Formats: sequence, C-alpha cells, structure tokens
Amino acid sequence: MWTFYTAYGEEKRRLVGAPGPSGPSGPSGPSGPIGVSGVSGVSGVSGVIGPISLVEAGYLWQSEVPVELGIHKRFYADRDGTILWCRGEVVEGDGASTANFDVRLNGSTIYPFATKPSVDASNFIGVERTPDTTTFLSGDYFQVGVDSLGGTNGELRLNVHFQYSSS
Repeated sequence: MWTFYTAYGEEKRRLVGAPGPSGPSGPSGPSGPIGVSGVSGVSGVSGVIGPISLVEAGYLWQSEVPVELGIHKRFYADRDGTILWCRGEVVEGDGASTANFDVRLNGSTIYPFATKPSVDASNFIGVERTPDTTTFLSGDYFQVGVDSLGGTNGELRLNVHFQYSSS
C-alpha cells in the first residue's frame, strides 16, 4: 500500500498492485562535445651517429721499359684522401744500385723533409715511407719522379697507399 498526500496535506491511501511492465526505451540523446586534446609527449633523444668508415686503397704507378729518369705522366685522384705511405719496387734489378723516387702532388714534392721512397741495392721492394704532405682532394694529380734507376732491367713501380671516407 502506498500513502499519498494532497497539496493541502490530506493523507490518501491507496492499494497499489504489482508494478506493470516497462515501456519501450526512448530515443538516444545527441552525443556530447568532443573533449580537448591532451598535451603532446616529450620528443625522444636522437641516436648517436655511427663512426665514419675508412677504406684503404692504393694508386699504382708503373714505368715504361726502358725506364727513363725524370718526372713521369700524371695520374689523378678520384676522391679526397689521406696518404699513408709510398713504396717503390724494382721488377728486375741487377742488385748493384739503389732506385730512388720522388712523389709529387700538383707539381710539388710530398717529401720536402721526410725520406723519399727508394729500393736498396739487392732488394726488389722498398720500405714504406710516410710523406710530409699527406692530404689530397679529388681532382688533384700525382706524378712520380725517378731520380735513379736502381739497375733495373724491367719496370719500376711505385705504390701510393691512402685511405678515404666511404660515406
């Protein structure tokens, strides 16, 4: 039983039966407004750049036969690099005398003070000689100077060993 009151406070009692079934659902209401975007996160730390890879290579000069004294034809660098050493070779020598070389970069010796490449008598391969001038650019040219023949019956060779960046 339920008790109801009128607007004047009068009590009215009613007998009420069991509740009836629910009615159909009403239509959905409109969607609410879209919320404000959140604050962007902090950017991550950039990675470390890896080391530059260096490649070692060489230019090989070989003389004509018979070998001539003096400055020989140019050969050009196709990249920037650093000269590590130069070494002379005598292909067929008589073993009685020393072969002496000079190496020029753009017309000037790279050995103004350091010991120039040579092949001692009775040897076929000289010692690796580090020059005073060690850097060169793409387009620079080298020339080999033959100061003495070393009693060769064949070619003279000179290896300019260098390194460059592969990146």
